[in-house]
Amino acid sequence: MTPADGIETLRGFDAIFLGAIGWPARVPDSVSLHGPWLPIRKSFVQYANALSHRLLPGVEGPLKPESSHILCIRENTEGDYSGAGGRVHRGGRDELAVGENLRAARPVF
Repeated sequence: MTPADGIETLRGFDAIFLGAIGWPARVPDSVSLHGPWLPIRKSFVQYANALSHRLLPGVEGPLKPESSHILCIRENTEGDYSGAGGRVHRGGRDELAVGENLRAARPVF
C-alpha cells in the first residue's frame, strides 16, 4: 500500500493529508494498519489527529449547514494505533497473545 521510499518522500512536505485508507471487504484492516498507518504515525511522531466535520450539501439534520463546523481532535497513540500487541510463539504450546485496545463499549460524555 505504500512505496518502499514512501516515508522518505513524505519527509519533504510540511504536512500530510491522509484520507480514508482500506476497504475491509477486500483489504484486511491489519494490512492498512501496518502498511501506511503505523509507519507514518511512528516516523513523524504523530500524537494527534485533527478531523474536520461539516454537514454535506443536501443532508438534513439538527445542525445548520451554514453555521456548523466541528473540529475533532483525537489522540493517536492508543489502541490499534499504538502498534502494541500481537502473538509470540505462534502455533506452539506456549503461544501468547497480547492486545492493547481501550475502546469503550459505549460513548462516555
